[in-house]
Amino acid sequence: MFLYRSCKEILNMDIELVDQDVLGLTFVCEVESLCSRRQIELRPNGKDIVVDSKNMEYYVNLLFQHRYITSII
Repeated sequence: MFLYRSCKEILNMDIELVDQDVLGLTFVCEVESLCSRRQIELRPNGKDIVVDSKNMEYYVNLLFQHRYITSII
């Protein structure tokens, strides 16, 4: 539920704010396992790609894919 709500807020944000990098998001997600955190790149070089209005839907799609498909396999 938290992921859905967060992604919905991102998609509903003012495009100008997203393009100003207010969120500070890149194409990575943090995963916690066995009391440690690590970053997973959602796409190649994801840590270097800033989420903006042109790619925010793709970012949200990759987050859902990772959470509900990739991390389970």
